[in-house]
Amino acid sequence: MRTSEVLLVLFLAVAPATAVTVADTAPDPFCEGWEKGYASGYCYGYYGCFPPMPPACPFPKFMQDTYQDGYDRGFVRGREDRDGR
Repeated sequence: MRTSEVLLVLFLAVAPATAVTVADTAPDPFCEGWEKGYASGYCYGYYGCFPPMPPACPFPKFMQDTYQDGYDRGFVRGREDRDGR
């Protein structure tokens, strides 16, 4: 293979991944709520608590994709993780 062919193959292999990464930059209210809720649930009742990094945001359930829905699910998961459930 010539150098130009190798570069074309590499470009075609990397371009789709780059396009997906760049296209998914809009903030998701559900995931923002998930992160805040997880931290609040993990530290609920403990002053001076430093919550761990939250787990990856789950897919919202059907018709439950608002910030508040994410917060509520994150809060419950944070409490469960803290209590070892």
